[in-house]
Amino acid sequence: MKESPVAIDITIATLITISLTSVYIDYVQVSGEVIIAIITILTNGLVLLAIATYPSLQTVTNYFVASLSTADLFVGLIGIPCVLTTMYQLPENFSGCLTLNTMIVILTQISIFSLLVIAVDRLFCAIRYPFEYNRICTPKRAVILIIITWVLSVVVTLMPSFAWNLKNQVNFVKACEFRIVIDMRYMVHFNFFGCVLTPLIIMIILYCYIFSVVLKQMRSIAESQMQQSSSTWAKDIKAAKWFAVVLFCFILSWLPMHTINCISVFNNYTNFTLLNIAILLTHLNSAFNPVLYALGNSKFEIALRKLFHMKLRTVDNESEFG
Repeated sequence: MKESPVAIDITIATLITISLTSVYIDYVQVSGEVIIAIITILTNGLVLLAIATYPSLQTVTNYFVASLSTADLFVGLIGIPCVLTTMYQLPENFSGCLTLNTMIVILTQISIFSLLVIAVDRLFCAIRYPFEYNRICTPKRAVILIIITWVLSVVVTLMPSFAWNLKNQVNFVKACEFRIVIDMRYMVHFNFFGCVLTPLIIMIILYCYIFSVVLKQMRSIAESQMQQSSSTWAKDIKAAKWFAVVLFCFILSWLPMHTINCISVFNNYTNFTLLNIAILLTHLNSAFNPVLYALGNSKFEIALRKLFHMKLRTVDNESEFG
C-alpha cells in the first residue's frame, strides 16, 4: 500500500523540524559554552593578576583563592574547549575521547576541593582560632595543602581512565560522547556522593557551626559593650554571611546536573535538554567564583579599580576573606 503524498509531506516536515531544533539547541549550547569560557578566563585572570600585583592581597587565604582561580581559569582555557571538541564527536578513538571528557571533571573537582579548603580556612581556622591563626596557617602549609588538593583531585578523578570506564561494555563508534566512555554509575556513586556531596555537607556543617559561634560572641560583646572586639566580630559575621552566598551558588550550580545523573542511573531516564543546561551551570560556577570573592573583599575591590585605573573610593572596612 502506497503512502499518501500528505503523509510523506508530514513525515518530511517532522524530520526537518527535529533537525532544525537539534541544530538550534546545539548552537545555543556551543554559544553558551564559548561565552562562559571567555567570562571565566577574564574574571579569573583578573583575580590572579590582582593577587600577583598587589602585596596586600598576598595572604594565606588568598593563596587558596589563587588556587581556586587557577583551576577555574583552566576550566575556561582547557576544560570547556575539551567539551566543545567532544560535542563535535571528536576524537574518534576511545582513549582520546576518555581523556578529553575526564579533563573537565578533573578541573571542576579541583575547584570544588579548593572551595572546601577556603571554607576550612575562613570559617573554621580564622574565626574559631583567631589568635592562633597566623601560627597554624602559614604560607608554607598553605602551599603544601594546595598541592595536596590538586594531586588528590587528579587521583580521584582519573579512576575512570584506569578502571571505571565503559571500554569493555560498549563498542566504541566514531562518536565521542561523555556517556559512551564514562560509566554514569561512577559519576553518581563515587564522584557525586564522594567528591561533591561530601565536601558540600562539610561546608554546610562548618558554616552552621561557625555562624552560631559568631552570633554567640556578638551577643557577649553587645552585653559587655567591647567596641573594638565588636568591630572585629562584625567583620567575621559579614564574612560568614558572604560565604553563605558562595555556598548557595555552589549548590545552585552543581546539584541540578548530579540530580539528573542520579535519575539517569536509578530510573534509566535522561532529559538531555535539561542536562545540557545543568552542565552549563556547573561551568558558569567557575566564572562567578572569583567575582563573589572580589565582591566580598574590599582589598580586591581596590586592586581591581587600580588595575582599571578607576577613581578610588574610600573603603574603611578591611578584607572579609583575606
